[in-house]
Amino acid sequence: MGAPTESKRSMWLWILQRVSGAALIVLLLIHMVVLHYMDPHAAIAVAEVKIRLQGLTFMVINNLLLGFVIFHAFNGVRNVVYDYTSDPRKRAAVSAVLVIMAIFLFAFAVWAFLPFMMG
Repeated sequence: MGAPTESKRSMWLWILQRVSGAALIVLLLIHMVVLHYMDPHAAIAVAEVKIRLQGLTFMVINNLLLGFVIFHAFNGVRNVVYDYTSDPRKRAAVSAVLVIMAIFLFAFAVWAFLPFMMG
């Protein structure tokens, strides 16, 4: 089996765009309900947030939310660029830059949250 063709790759990215959008709705609802509506009268303190972020469930949900947001956004930008150019070299260059930026942004965001997640 050879390398995936551009149309097959685009099909999978189209499907993943929809899956990530659906996942974002679910994860954002969980995030909003748990963090903002479970106890709306509770005072929010840094220490409590730090403890909450150290829980495995919150680490997983927050990192999934972060990953899906970044994928959904950067894939959306890629789709817009692909709508305006048909040159394969430009498309490949834009895709490569977007992948590098997305990986960097995800790594930077996880690194920024590490002090909170690790105590």
